[in-house]
Amino acid sequence: MLQWLLYQIGTTDWRGTDNLAIPADTIPGVIIWAIAWVMMWRQAQQCFASDDEAERESALRKLYLYVVIFSGIATAVASATFILAGFFRSLLDLPSQGTLRDPLTGIIIGTLLWGYHAYILHKDEAIIQEQPQQASVRRLYYYLIAGVGLGDFLLGFGGIISDGIRAIGGEAFANDLREQLAWSAAAFIAGLPVWLIPWWQIEQAIRLPDEIGDAEQRSQVRKIYLYVYLFAATMAALSGAVYTVSQVIELILGSRTVDGLVSDVGQAIAFMLIAVAVWVYHGRILRSDNRQMEHIELMQLQSLRVAVVGDPAFAEAVQAGLQAIFPALLLTTAVNEADVVVGDWQGIQATVVGRKLIIPTAVAGMDWVGTTPVSVSTAVNLTADALKQITRGEPIQSTSLGFGQILGYVVLGMIGFGITVPLIIFLIEQMM
Repeated sequence: MLQWLLYQIGTTDWRGTDNLAIPADTIPGVIIWAIAWVMMWRQAQQCFASDDEAERESALRKLYLYVVIFSGIATAVASATFILAGFFRSLLDLPSQGTLRDPLTGIIIGTLLWGYHAYILHKDEAIIQEQPQQASVRRLYYYLIAGVGLGDFLLGFGGIISDGIRAIGGEAFANDLREQLAWSAAAFIAGLPVWLIPWWQIEQAIRLPDEIGDAEQRSQVRKIYLYVYLFAATMAALSGAVYTVSQVIELILGSRTVDGLVSDVGQAIAFMLIAVAVWVYHGRILRSDNRQMEHIELMQLQSLRVAVVGDPAFAEAVQAGLQAIFPALLLTTAVNEADVVVGDWQGIQATVVGRKLIIPTAVAGMDWVGTTPVSVSTAVNLTADALKQITRGEPIQSTSLGFGQILGYVVLGMIGFGITVPLIIFLIEQMM
């Protein structure tokens, strides 16, 4: 309907008058879906306004709001990219395509979706304290936006460099080269703020004091984001290196001439430098995160008193293993003064004080349900992980993944695949 209204303004559309008629099913569809949304949304708002704690702490509400906000941002930014591309086309003396009304419709609709639901989200945050599952949804949203924005920015930046090198290398600045330059410049400009704004918010959240900032920094979705871009940068750099070496070998073997070699190899080297810059930046952040987490854990472990009980030989081996992993760990023989007591079932069952970590060891006539006895080295590593979780204030968990972690891995894995494959294909096409 909005598109139809915009087409009533100004001259006849370049596509002809047939496209100016509003489709017959548009108005009924708008009315029916609007009524359905208003009814369900009012009910959801009433549930949230009630005193139901479970409703206010629901992660599903956060997921709905962030999904719609993401859709609105994606729609508005994609439409703005079309407008920017049209602007650059005019600067490069290319013939105009389409009309401003089409992308303007996307900008208006996307901005309305984005603005309204962002307002609701802001009101929610002023009423309730964010719960762990809700925080996971928020992080996934921010890293998703940042990942898409950075990918768009890098593709645009790579396109601009490619076009510049091709032009310097003597290729005629024909319409196809100018067309690509217009779209690359539009993607570069549109992608930069989409990456910088959420990334700045992410970094601000990490700088929050105490447990809040620590939880943001050690979140799984942050590590997935960093590793996805490290992988993408590695693949892009390797692709450029392989192409450069292959061109040199072909020149030595006489299967190609020096014509266009500087342009081709120059593009590959430029893309390699971009990939290396991305790899260095994200690698530095990952190393900084790891150092910060190790420092925090070390400081917390220094105040944690741990006693190991059980079979003397087993207990001595566990103590030596823990001391090797955590040199500053305070091991005590006074069980009654320990904050955490570690041991096998036989040694720990008589202990009445402290938090207990039971190690499943083999005992004649006894079997463990759901797990199997572990070796000393495995017991030491599992105990070390458990002590880290205790210092972070987290529940003791096994190494199995929860649903939220699996969902995060799947979503960001798909994003990484969707970013990496087009990037590699783009690089190969530019180098050929």
